[in-house]
Amino acid sequence: MVRGEDLWQPGTETRPPASGMFPIPPGLYERLTASISFKKDQGQRLMGFLSALHLPSTVQAVMLKEWFSLRRSSITKFRLIAWLILSVVPFLHPGLRSFVISLPSQLIVVFVIWVFCFGELIAAAYQSEADRLGILWLAAVKPGQLALGKFLAYLPLAMFVLGTAGVVVFVSGLRGMPVLLVLLFTFIGAVTSIAFSLALAAAAMNKVFYHSGSISDMVLEQVPLAFPSMASFFALIGFLVAYCYIIVYIQTSGVALMASVGGVLAGGGILAVLAIAVTGFLLKHCYLL
Repeated sequence: MVRGEDLWQPGTETRPPASGMFPIPPGLYERLTASISFKKDQGQRLMGFLSALHLPSTVQAVMLKEWFSLRRSSITKFRLIAWLILSVVPFLHPGLRSFVISLPSQLIVVFVIWVFCFGELIAAAYQSEADRLGILWLAAVKPGQLALGKFLAYLPLAMFVLGTAGVVVFVSGLRGMPVLLVLLFTFIGAVTSIAFSLALAAAAMNKVFYHSGSISDMVLEQVPLAFPSMASFFALIGFLVAYCYIIVYIQTSGVALMASVGGVLAGGGILAVLAIAVTGFLLKHCYLL
C-alpha cells in the first residue's frame, strides 16, 4: 500500500497528509494557509481597534460577533454591491440628476437608497439571537452591554449613508456651508434612526430559530421575519420620513441656522441615548439577561 508520505517529494507543492491518506492537491495547502492567516490577522486588527476604544470586553465581544456574522454572509456582499451601484450609476443619467436637484431636500434620496440597502439588516439585528441566548446567559452579558454592543456594531452603516450623501452633494452642485449641513444632518439622522430601529427590533429576540445552517438560513438572518422586526423596519422608514420633513421645514421656514442645527444635534443625541436605554430595559425584562 502506498502511503501519503511516499507520494510527497521535496520541492513539490503538495504536503504529506496523515498516513494512509491521499496527498493534498497542489496549491490547496497554500491557499488554505493564506486564508486562515488573513482571517487571523483581520481578527487581530479588529480586536486591536476595539481595545483602543477602551470599551468593556463584553461590548467588544458583541461587536466582533456581529461583524463576523455579517462578514460570513454572502448577502452582506450583495447589499454592499447594491449600495455602490445605486449610489453612483443612477446619477450618471441627466434626468435623474435634475430630479435630485429638484427635491426639497437631498436627504430624501440619500435615505431612500440607504434604507433599501441596509434597512432590513438593522431591523433583523436581534431576531437571530434565539439560537445564542444560552451563550449570552453563560457569558453573563448584561442587557445594557448587549444593547450598546449592537448599536456600536451597526453604527458603521452611517458611513455608507455619508458616502451616498457625498455623491448626491456632488451631483447637486452644492458648495460651502450647505455641503456641511447636508452631511451633518445625514449623519445625525442615520445614527438616531439606527438606535430607534434597534430598540423596536429588540422585541424580536428569541422569536426566530435557525437550525440547518444552510445558505437560505443565512439569507433569512438578514430579513425581518418576526412581527417586531417588521415593525422595526417600517418604524425606521417612518422615522426618516418625519426627520426629512423636519429638515425641510428648517430649511424653508427661515429658522435661525445655528439654533436649528444645535436643536437637531441635541435632539438626535438624546433620542439615541434613550433608545439604547429602552433597548436594555426590554432585554432585561423580556429575556432576563
